[in-house]
Amino acid sequence: MTIEEALIVLDSLLGQERLTHLQETVFCRAWNGQTYEQIAESEGYDADYVKLVGSQLWQTVSELVGKRVTKSNFRVVLRQTSTPEPLSSISSTHQDVAKPSALLAPTAFSDLSEAPDVSHFCGRLEELSELAQWVTSTRLVTILGMGGMGKTVLSVKLAERSQSQFEFVIWRSLRDAPASKRFWLT
Repeated sequence: MTIEEALIVLDSLLGQERLTHLQETVFCRAWNGQTYEQIAESEGYDADYVKLVGSQLWQTVSELVGKRVTKSNFRVVLRQTSTPEPLSSISSTHQDVAKPSALLAPTAFSDLSEAPDVSHFCGRLEELSELAQWVTSTRLVTILGMGGMGKTVLSVKLAERSQSQFEFVIWRSLRDAPASKRFWLT
């Protein structure tokens, strides 16, 4: 099984949920035999944080497959979990294919490539939880405050955390955007 095939199996297990950038990085680098320390060093994260993310990832996969999954056995477990038959031979009577809504279901998309690095986020969990609640029930949330207070870091963390709840999550800086009146009138 290649890493691409493993990611496909993992995506199918996750369903609507999506891996964060760091979770996918941990998965891919662990697949290639790297230690958490090596991953942390190359990605600029604290090693303990990468271990925590890895542990949470293996716990999630464990719950999905019904077996204990660890960094040392996840390759074997995913190999056992993957379907032995090629995708082209799957019967059209398969439960998901039979449902028209499954064919029309949108796929999740996120683009946080322009977002600043928030790997050193700490604290502000209450504010983050409150914003997460607001975002699910409101079309627009504005975060105001003096410069240097952490508004951008908080909003990027919220975007990362909310990826699985929305069809699209896209980060774009409005620093050079037109003035708000002109922006809203066009």
